[in-house]
Amino acid sequence: MKTTVSLRLESPDSVDTIPEKFISLALDASQIVGGYWWDHSDKVKDGVGCSRVDPLDLENERLIALTRLLEPAYIRIGGTEADRIYYSIKKDVLPEGYHYLLGKKRWKQINRFCRSCGSALMLTINAGPGPRKEKERWRKKNARQLIDYSDAKGTHAAVWELGNEVNAFPFFMGLSHRLNPREYAKDIRRLQTLLSEESGSRIAGPALAVWPILGETLPFMKTFLKSAKKYSGILTWHYYPQQSSRSLAAVRRARKRTLLNPKHLDEAARQALRIKKYRDRYQPEAELWLGETGHALCGGQAGLSDTFYSGFWWLDQLGLMALCGQKQVIRQTLSGGDYGLLDKVDHSPLPDFWTTLCWNRFAGTEVYRCRKPAEKKVRAYCHSIRGRNEGLCFICINLDESKEFTLDFPQDRPPLREYALLTSPEIYSREIRINGRKPDLEDIEKSLAMNKVDKGSEFTLPPLSFAFLLLY
Repeated sequence: MKTTVSLRLESPDSVDTIPEKFISLALDASQIVGGYWWDHSDKVKDGVGCSRVDPLDLENERLIALTRLLEPAYIRIGGTEADRIYYSIKKDVLPEGYHYLLGKKRWKQINRFCRSCGSALMLTINAGPGPRKEKERWRKKNARQLIDYSDAKGTHAAVWELGNEVNAFPFFMGLSHRLNPREYAKDIRRLQTLLSEESGSRIAGPALAVWPILGETLPFMKTFLKSAKKYSGILTWHYYPQQSSRSLAAVRRARKRTLLNPKHLDEAARQALRIKKYRDRYQPEAELWLGETGHALCGGQAGLSDTFYSGFWWLDQLGLMALCGQKQVIRQTLSGGDYGLLDKVDHSPLPDFWTTLCWNRFAGTEVYRCRKPAEKKVRAYCHSIRGRNEGLCFICINLDESKEFTLDFPQDRPPLREYALLTSPEIYSREIRINGRKPDLEDIEKSLAMNKVDKGSEFTLPPLSFAFLLLY
């Protein structure tokens, strides 16, 4: 017996728009300076892994080519270790309170990498213990050196973000480093004074850590927004739907099937709408970005975050964030840990790499709101079609492990013409199929080619699969 699911729009009009490049990618500061990272570590200390890694080769041609395919709007250099870096523009001496040096040569490599990938740079500026005086005042001297050098050399960051998860400083930097949100609002204004209008750079913050269920473990956002004066920058927050086995604390541990639960997926929207409510009330000119997100906190979960299974969460969260007013979603990470889009050893594409390519290829900038399907295990989102003036792109996800669903499309819209169905022989594997074919880097166009649909044909969404469906 077949089960039919009706797909309907709440309104014929779009409810929002997103940029053509909606997805950005993160590289952790640890990977840039050779700090502590997840690649060889199964434990956590001070918010990072317990093993040092070699600095990532930013001149690796394969890494550059694959990143360029992903079309990220921004490359974000951030993470916990970003608040432990000294910018050695004038001297290569590590002052007290800092752990790492970022020199001119590495800064130039970062900028060349971003240009080669066709992306803008977003840099998280150190707001940690090193550049702080008593009473939590942020000293801007070292940041000024980097920004002035960038102005002189034309290597501007498009976005300068002040600090990483500043509400979580007591957990990462020690209990004595709890940051007052009112003081942080002043810090943001201090950073603003360093930026020239000619650079065109923007400011972002506070890169707030938000947990599922708990929300803000230390309340910060509301007070910061009330204290900031006409903040027209970017409002960033971080969200991971679960915690890996590395994490010392967990409210939702990463396990099989955890993110096949619709309630667990919906949590992201609840947190996003709470932050949007604060923004709308106190700083309506600020732009909302989900500034860091990944499949599981603390490096991802091997055997889950690096498999086809991660795609259910990833595609669903992209759909939710587009509906919740976010203008960028920054994926942690490009490569590294167990949650990268590329393998941490040889940079070979993982399933979420291909899912990201499909989103970029098919989902357009106009966002529509779907009525929730009667079947809770079916998730549906709707956009315009990328590159077309008319038509709809439905993004449908089947979380059910045994049931297939026949999709019934709106009668007042054009018929279904093409589809891309993403499946895997085993969801906890690294194998992915697009319309039954194993994708191949040597022929991207063939790999992403859609299947045609005969007029009037039904579409059946198999168990544990997701699809992009074009109506025009």
